[in-house]
Amino acid sequence: MIWALWFSSALACPDPVQTLLDAEQAVVEARLDDADAALGAFDESLGCAGWQDSEALARAWLAEAVLRTFEGDEDAAAEAFAAARRASSSTWVPAYGEPLKEVWLAAEDPPETGTLASSVELPSEWTWVDGEAVELPIEVAAGLHAIQIIPLAGNPRYGRMVVVSPDKDLRLLLDDIDLTPPDHFGMAKAQADALAAEPQKTGLQLGDRVYFVAAGGTAVLAGVSAVVASRQPGRQESAETLTQLERSRALQVGAGGLTYAALVGTAGLVGVQFVLGRKTSGGAE
Repeated sequence: MIWALWFSSALACPDPVQTLLDAEQAVVEARLDDADAALGAFDESLGCAGWQDSEALARAWLAEAVLRTFEGDEDAAAEAFAAARRASSSTWVPAYGEPLKEVWLAAEDPPETGTLASSVELPSEWTWVDGEAVELPIEVAAGLHAIQIIPLAGNPRYGRMVVVSPDKDLRLLLDDIDLTPPDHFGMAKAQADALAAEPQKTGLQLGDRVYFVAAGGTAVLAGVSAVVASRQPGRQESAETLTQLERSRALQVGAGGLTYAALVGTAGLVGVQFVLGRKTSGGAE
């Protein structure tokens, strides 16, 4: 039941990688409504899909800056260009064109600052602003920022884009979010106790070897796909056409998903082998 609830909530959360790709494609093709919807989905994913690094945030703000430029909102475009430049000064999408690149290169934050604060005291190392770990309250440049509240080795409890006004305090109302740390120790202890209650395994059976070989194969697959995914950002920087850019990003998404699936498969095979192997030896005794 717990896994069913987790799976249904995961399905309801937008995929930040795909929504970014959708937003960038829609912006390049001047499908403004689609771009706006995709950026809204990316914003929503900050609160449920995991930590987003500064490069991903910069890409989102770049897409928003180009979108607002097309819509004729110069102030919003300038704010988004400045946020993108602040988040990652090396992240640019060549498909947006050289004229907009010049605008991005010249973008900078206003001299004024504001303060990000929380209505509750947050656990240490849970707060991320613009992809960086911080402690609230914190003084930041006026403008667009992304904030996420994520426990260590846990899922996001809160996430959204915010606008900090010059010389103002922005207090995040977080009284209703769950601040209970994930009970990793309790879960590990329960698993250890359950295993300790079973008969100890002696010897390596033929079935065990099959599981170990399969687990080794999926581990190798995870490593290869991780290397493929890690090489794509460099190729995206040197992409000269939108087709090359999208092909590299699609490969990055696919390789990243394959890495995750292979790691899960490895863990599952080892776990199944361990449990079934113990039961087999227990029955023999």
